[in-house]
Amino acid sequence: MDEEDDNFAAGIDACRHLGGQNPATANLPMGGFIHTGVGNGTARTNYPSIGQIQDGSLVYATAGGTANELTLAVSPVITAYTAGQMFAFVASADNTDSATATMNINGVGAKAILHDGFSLKGGYIRSGSAYVIVYNGDYFDLLNPTSGSNDVCSAYLSSDVTISPSTETKISWDGTTYDKGTTNGFWVSGSPTRFTVPFRGVYMATANIAFTLASPDNGTYVRVRFKVNDSFGKYGWVEAAQNISDGLVWSANLTMPAQLLEADDYIEVSVYHKYTTAALDIDATYTSVSVLHV
Repeated sequence: MDEEDDNFAAGIDACRHLGGQNPATANLPMGGFIHTGVGNGTARTNYPSIGQIQDGSLVYATAGGTANELTLAVSPVITAYTAGQMFAFVASADNTDSATATMNINGVGAKAILHDGFSLKGGYIRSGSAYVIVYNGDYFDLLNPTSGSNDVCSAYLSSDVTISPSTETKISWDGTTYDKGTTNGFWVSGSPTRFTVPFRGVYMATANIAFTLASPDNGTYVRVRFKVNDSFGKYGWVEAAQNISDGLVWSANLTMPAQLLEADDYIEVSVYHKYTTAALDIDATYTSVSVLHV
């Protein structure tokens, strides 16, 4: 009888108790069958339901905090950051240029949010929009910043500008007729020659530069170029040039083909001439420039 009782005990131990008092001691093969009617996982050691995975509820929440100091509360909570973690959130405020944006999830600690390794420009995160971030072991990489598509700036001169001969001169613009650079404009008066792009992307720059040539030398050489980051070399260059005969007025219409620019790259218009007897004027009435994010 004692031996039979031992067999009963061994058989009971090999069974799983419905109340969970008899946990598994090895992997449980399901023979191709599934668990049905499972509840949602509530701890990191639980397995989730397919509904939780499809709904993204384990890694998605509405961000709290401030514009540049974001917080996120996901459930189940995390206790440490691990490279490869991915989270999604809806922003409750626009980020700004005043400070580096950070994310703090479940109080683990604030980590910088960057894009392609660069600090975010203001407006990369906008209130009400959804974003995805991935932790790379050092910071959170923002995968889908707001692009600022179709942002555009158009600038003008309020009066004629005199250009000295044989000197490469960048035009200083007086102001903008339109400057929609998301939350950051392209042009600021402190850097009047520059149009700084607010987002990485493809841009088109167009300039119309009119020259006042009262009595130029016969064959006066005039040239207009676009420069990127004060260089003609980073993306190549585009220029319009012409020898102008005595008594003629020349207007340069110049378009820089679409280029892939990084945030904070800047575009300038450069003028050069060989009007050897005197300076040359740019006619403000017919001169303008525009930069478009396409």
